[in-house]
Amino acid sequence: MFAEAKDAKELIEFAPGGDIQSTLQAFFKERSTSVENVPVKRLRRPKLIFENTFRLEPKKPFVSSRVEPIVNKTLEEFLENVKYNSKTVHSLGAHIAEKIRNRVVALEYDR
Repeated sequence: MFAEAKDAKELIEFAPGGDIQSTLQAFFKERSTSVENVPVKRLRRPKLIFENTFRLEPKKPFVSSRVEPIVNKTLEEFLENVKYNSKTVHSLGAHIAEKIRNRVVALEYDR
């Protein structure tokens, strides 16, 4: 009955008596296929290929000639009037290292 109709638009023209709903139901019932006997094929995800996103060279390379004066100035600032004391040297060294690190980090080198 519906062999001539290819889609729902053409089917409306064939609707007997203007009952479109029952005609559409009959059309799709006739066209539906049973999925019981259809073999199921497992779908594989496509293999993803990514480009490298890391840089081998920094955008702003480390320049030791800019860091040396910072290190020297910091050491002179903290060690100018200090005498060696085995009990306080450890914490003083850690404090100096932290100050130098903070000042070098302020230069905003990449690595």
